[in-house]
Amino acid sequence: MKSRAMKKIVALVIIAALAVTMAVTLAACNNEGGSADIAILVPSADHGWTGAILSNANAWAEEINAEGTYSARVITATGDADQRSQIEDIAANKNYKAVVILPYSNAVESSMEILAASGIPFIMVDRIVDSVVEDAVATVKGNNEQIGYLTGQRFIDQGLEKGDKILIIPGDNSTVPISRNNGFWKALEVEKGWTKADFTVKELPYTNWSRDAAKTSFVSFVQGNDDFGDYDFIFTHDSELSMGIFEVLNESGLTNEEKSTFFGNGEVVLASSSGLDEAYSVLRGEAYQDSYRKLKDFFDVTYPPQMIATALDLMVEYLDNGSLEETDVIVKVEVVDKNNVDQFKGFK
Repeated sequence: MKSRAMKKIVALVIIAALAVTMAVTLAACNNEGGSADIAILVPSADHGWTGAILSNANAWAEEINAEGTYSARVITATGDADQRSQIEDIAANKNYKAVVILPYSNAVESSMEILAASGIPFIMVDRIVDSVVEDAVATVKGNNEQIGYLTGQRFIDQGLEKGDKILIIPGDNSTVPISRNNGFWKALEVEKGWTKADFTVKELPYTNWSRDAAKTSFVSFVQGNDDFGDYDFIFTHDSELSMGIFEVLNESGLTNEEKSTFFGNGEVVLASSSGLDEAYSVLRGEAYQDSYRKLKDFFDVTYPPQMIATALDLMVEYLDNGSLEETDVIVKVEVVDKNNVDQFKGFK
């Protein structure tokens, strides 16, 4: 394992090499010819929540550009390699004074280390790359552990017992799903003294927050496990993933017998998070009501995409003052169910 000092030395060497070669390779980058005070690096709108992040980022950039004190540019990435290229371009060319980034995944870690070594101030949003936390001006994220904790509490309230079977449908390999799972197990330990070993747990492959991937994975789980009907507690890491399950239950990918076995005696509890309005429409009684009525419970935990604007406001404050009073911002999350859904506005 390299020390932090060694990592920075290696990163500086890479920056020097990048500066020499970037003129040749720049045409291959999304960031060709770009410059501004603030670069806003976000994933492309590959699912509802990142779409809402992108919309919030674009609205903020338009406002700050109109105001005129600073300029900002939104740069989207279609994958890990794309964002790595963008990060390393900025580190080598220093064509932006500051960066606000929602890392595509942990696969951009080495590029983030290069950015940190370049001296360009940056703020990370949502998916936090641990190796550069100390170098970041600030981090902004929803309370992912609390999402897991509230889910665990709700499961207990809905009848979870020691020895039950739990299905987890995860997002990706970033800190977000890890924190949500950690919070979930913490709730069971704090509230009941239970550990993961007290349950039969099946965690499906990473979905990368894709509804289609969740659907495929869920169908494979049902068709490949004779005891699938015993998994009454389902923890999905995102509203998009839970909506994938509703779609499967409304389509022909499963037989009527398989669907009946899944619902059982109405004991299934389905958890999700992020605040997709489509999920709220189920709670408002507007969609998938046949499946919803057969569940014991369905709920969502908020995860506001407006956090990108919070991070951008912090970066302006940093550029103005050279420092921040608050550097670790954790956005409050809340449970949304049929009883309070009218108090919340989902994103589309």
